[in-house]
Amino acid sequence: MAGQNKLFKDGDIVFRQGEPADCMYLVRKGALKVFISNEDGEVSLATLDPGAIVGEMAFFDNKPRSASVKALQITEVTQISRSDFDKLLTQIPKWMVTMMQSMSGRLRSTNERLQKLEEANLAAIGGAILANQKYPFHTVHRTLRSISLSLVRDGEKEGREHTVLVESARELWRELVSDEPAVFEKILARLAAWGIIAIKKNPLKQDVIAFINRGAFMQLADSIGKLAPRFSAAKPFLEPAAHELFKSLVESGVQSGYESLNVNLMELAAQCKAKGQDTSGWAAALGDLVKKLDLKVSKAANGVTIRITPKEHRVVATALDQMADLLSAGLA
Repeated sequence: MAGQNKLFKDGDIVFRQGEPADCMYLVRKGALKVFISNEDGEVSLATLDPGAIVGEMAFFDNKPRSASVKALQITEVTQISRSDFDKLLTQIPKWMVTMMQSMSGRLRSTNERLQKLEEANLAAIGGAILANQKYPFHTVHRTLRSISLSLVRDGEKEGREHTVLVESARELWRELVSDEPAVFEKILARLAAWGIIAIKKNPLKQDVIAFINRGAFMQLADSIGKLAPRFSAAKPFLEPAAHELFKSLVESGVQSGYESLNVNLMELAAQCKAKGQDTSGWAAALGDLVKKLDLKVSKAANGVTIRITPKEHRVVATALDQMADLLSAGLA
């Protein structure tokens, strides 16, 4: 088959997702990476070694590129134009062309389903994060998202338990987060300590992340995505007094049994003080707590009241406890 040889340097883009297709490529030397892009970075689909062909799907369904491709090192390819390929098709039986069209369509559909799953998953756990956007717990949030994406892309279900290879999750984390390697291990350790995940061996004796409580994992990622951007580098978390005040408010709400109620701050402080709890910093911490957590405050004849919805605010309280633990571990 005729074709033109081309050389790509490490990092060079061969073609981008969404572009029209006018050729395909045969890898002669080096390696290419196939990936799809989202607002959180690149999600690797495959690595192509010498002998592999890439870009062939567009020759069968005449649709834009379904993924992007770039060189991972100095790579030599043979570029095969549509006219070159059309000449080859005249020598291929029609049934084989039909089969290749079917395979091409299935592969494209798989890529599209993967991208939709990832987009839906990202939306469910905090939405898009711009690459240059930094705030407290930014790395933790991106790590939780990368682990979740890894579960979508490479995960398996064993019985009622979802698992993903630790190495698969770590590899995707390197692509999307690119922090010190120890950070990934520390975050896994905290998730395990909270009983959300466990590190186990699969039947092949490989280390896997087992999601003991997948709902709690998603809930944590969602909560951090909503809460963390409200803080700043100068003040990455609530003051201790504000944190204690909120936990007391939520506990009071849970004990009430009501779906929603107004908790009188003065009465709550008196009750907690009687139990030996230090409430001296509550008044000073109230303003920042209300602002950071968007609480509703009202004035009544017997003092200030705060609106608490136990079911909703209990989730926030759990996330704040976990964020405090992450902060003490140096992961804010």
